[in-house]
Amino acid sequence: MSDETAIAQQYVIADQTITKLCKELHIPFLELKLYRKFFVEMKDKEHLNATLLIMNTLIEHKKNTLKVLEAIAEREKVLKEIKELAYTYSVKGVSSVDVQAQAFQLLYALRQTTLKVVELI
Repeated sequence: MSDETAIAQQYVIADQTITKLCKELHIPFLELKLYRKFFVEMKDKEHLNATLLIMNTLIEHKKNTLKVLEAIAEREKVLKEIKELAYTYSVKGVSSVDVQAQAFQLLYALRQTTLKVVELI
């Protein structure tokens, strides 16, 4: 396989991956056009590294976005538990001592999950 063929194959893979990631990550269409015009369409060895860097950066961006979404889901779960505890206390008449102990635990968990979200962002 010649050097030019290998470079062409890498460009095809990079272009497909960049296009897919831009769609998944809702990257603006104009930005994708710029990636293609100034990097992907060049199809020379010099621009290949920059194109692969863009692709790898988008892959990393997707991983980080998923981590943030998981942390937000975790925080939302704790908020739901707090609401359920408040409802249980108001409707079922559970003792305030039991509710306080659970509330403190849940508030601590809320604080931790909120910090996690902020740190990931």
